[in-house]
Amino acid sequence: MKKDGKILLYIPDARFEYDYLRNKTTLIDVLSDYYENMTQPSFNKVLENKVFTEKNKPRLHWKNYLKQYIRAKKHNKFSRFNENIAERRNYLLEAYFNGIEKKDLDRMYAEVKDNYTDTHVYTFIPESFKMIIDFLYKNSYIELQIDEIYDTNYKSLEFVVVLKK
Repeated sequence: MKKDGKILLYIPDARFEYDYLRNKTTLIDVLSDYYENMTQPSFNKVLENKVFTEKNKPRLHWKNYLKQYIRAKKHNKFSRFNENIAERRNYLLEAYFNGIEKKDLDRMYAEVKDNYTDTHVYTFIPESFKMIIDFLYKNSYIELQIDEIYDTNYKSLEFVVVLKK
């Protein structure tokens, strides 16, 4: 990339697409993968993706998310907003592991260990992505920094980031 070059990224916003129930990526996740020299998705990420990935329609998700968020903000009950997500995650955990056996998990682990499995490894929201990239740039892990970041448009599922050298 040239000195003044830029890269335009469209990044799935984990609040509004099928990863919305998965844990959001933290700087600790990124640094751990860096120091462990991860070159493909871990068993943890593949399993998390299988358990917590749900098909959803961005417009419907926006509607439900905003309705719950506004209600929580109005009544100062963000704990209930987060409890709804936790309840859904618990339901999916029980549904997935009900009837699954150790041999099934052993087979899945061997498959993940020996072969590349296509999955979303990281799940971002704009604020967490910005914090991670800012830290990585400031501490010389990467040579790119954020030039501009645009929040997710209403009824969309991606935010836009411009990185520059």
